[in-house]
Amino acid sequence: MLGELSPAFTIVGEAAEAGAVADAARRRAADVVVYDEDSLGSASVLASVAQLAPQRPARAVVLLGLDAGDSCREYLRAGARGLLFRDGGADELGFAVRSVAEGGVYLTPRLAGVIVRPLVRSGRPGGPAGRPVGRGDPLTLRQTEILDLMLTGVSNAEIAAELSLSEKTVKFHVSNILGKLNLKNRTQVLAHLMGGRITAEGGPEKG
Repeated sequence: MLGELSPAFTIVGEAAEAGAVADAARRRAADVVVYDEDSLGSASVLASVAQLAPQRPARAVVLLGLDAGDSCREYLRAGARGLLFRDGGADELGFAVRSVAEGGVYLTPRLAGVIVRPLVRSGRPGGPAGRPVGRGDPLTLRQTEILDLMLTGVSNAEIAAELSLSEKTVKFHVSNILGKLNLKNRTQVLAHLMGGRITAEGGPEKG
């Protein structure tokens, strides 16, 4: 499917077992590895992603089954940089692979809310309380919507267009979100969601 989507993609190999992926990616100098969770099994894919993560520049994109639940955060902690559902279509897969190959992160919009909601308190009156983040101040519903979109890698201008807001208003909300999370930038937001500690420079601290 990727080969037919764009001549910019070069398929350097396939592996029938997740355990063989990391070694094959290293030998064939792969930039991105695409895993199919349904074909390989979530436990095998998770172990392989963790094995692949230290090997740069290879980065993992995982096609999730429709019943994916908490495993999405486990994949992020293991080092995956792209998560989308396997029924998302060729265009979304191509966009995810390009984003990850360029050093970015892609989380399908359908999944972003699943990752964010357990980390923030609901702004809906009487709604369930999640685990507090940052200073413990709750995010509003609008801030949660914007955080969901931030996780997909879109710009402030694109968020503004999606939510019919001015870019100035989006910047204001982003600043407040970062303040409530006690974070400095979007890179730190991702590290926070992956359960990592934050260094002064803004990246996730290993260990």
